[in-house]
Amino acid sequence: MKQFIVFITALLFTVASYGQSRSDTVNVWSNDTILRCHVDSLALDAGDGYVTYTWSTGDETQIIWVTQSGDYSVTVFDGTNTSSTTSHFVNARIQQTPPTICYQEEVFLSVTPDDYTYAWRVYNKPDIISTNFFITVKPGSKTTYAVEVTAGGQSCIDTITINVYPRMYVEFVQPTLICWVSPCKGQAKATASGGEAPYAYDWIGALMDPDDSSFAIGLCPEDLNRITITDNLGCEFDTSYVLELFDKPEIEVDYSPDSVYIQNPTVSFFFDNLSSDSIQLSNVSWDFGDGTKSSLVNPTHLYNAVNTYIGFYKYTTEDGCSDSIQFIVDVREIELKVPNVFTPNGDGFNDHFEIRNLDSYVSNELVIYNRWGRKVYEASNYQNSWDGGGLNNGVYYYVLKCVGFYSNDEFMGSITIMGKQ
Repeated sequence: MKQFIVFITALLFTVASYGQSRSDTVNVWSNDTILRCHVDSLALDAGDGYVTYTWSTGDETQIIWVTQSGDYSVTVFDGTNTSSTTSHFVNARIQQTPPTICYQEEVFLSVTPDDYTYAWRVYNKPDIISTNFFITVKPGSKTTYAVEVTAGGQSCIDTITINVYPRMYVEFVQPTLICWVSPCKGQAKATASGGEAPYAYDWIGALMDPDDSSFAIGLCPEDLNRITITDNLGCEFDTSYVLELFDKPEIEVDYSPDSVYIQNPTVSFFFDNLSSDSIQLSNVSWDFGDGTKSSLVNPTHLYNAVNTYIGFYKYTTEDGCSDSIQFIVDVREIELKVPNVFTPNGDGFNDHFEIRNLDSYVSNELVIYNRWGRKVYEASNYQNSWDGGGLNNGVYYYVLKCVGFYSNDEFMGSITIMGKQ
């Protein structure tokens, strides 16, 4: 008995209505590796001249047609000898044959089996999309994808075309601008095109006109107002709309002094409208955070207790938009720092008797005495300008009386003059 073992690899791609089909006949005795793309079936021919044919499928004809992967064997009898051979048929194909899809709908394409070499491309394009046996694509229009399958040094190319329903578009119309701090009272109308009418509109989280779902009310400023539009084909288009707002002015708020102490808690407030060339203010007011307010443009306010105050500058534009800017005023107890030595030697460092934070009082009086109690210097509203005058190096004594809005303070101590030239 003479036996031949022939391995046949046939690649079959099925693309439903997207392409043509053809069939091939393979002689099982003369082919050991066969690569085919895009055939509906493969004919295995055991050859003529035999008396009987016995296939593993049960067929007893010279030629059988196969479509499924598997091992196929045939035994033939020529009247004298019996011979047999076994062939392995691989039915490799693009598995997905999607119908027409919506714009940029995700489609998964794969090839079976998954143990060959693959190269996916957009048809007639050189760039490889993937070398896996599968790809996931989102075509935006009718697109043909090609896969090149390589096995045993041979290759073939098959294609699949994905049809795409027309893309939808949307335009928004807003009846009127709204203020950037307005409550959720904005309105907008969406008008869809493309796809296939009629359209159904779904504004997410907004109120819709019961007679016209394309019109929404209750939209919030500066939010991404989501909408889903579904056409007659069942395709969905998700997008968002941000309301158009009146221009917001750029305003800076400040006050003086930067550090506020209860000994002199008078604060001057002011603002600067950096957008005054294009956006005018029609009304302003100040809330100082202590229960008092002012409608003056640049007011001065007197705080009466140590505390942290959260205030607001409020304004209204000519468009009728009202907003506020927060500011914080920290009113503290003063910490007066009186030095015990200074060196008026002309080197530009520590040349004067300097008392830090002294200007935070309403007023002050300073008197300097020598060790015998004789007054050697006196000043009202001292400005940190005393350099020792003509006095010699040595220890002197000071009495500093400070007047505050709500109380007066008195400080006494010694001061040493050193290094005087």
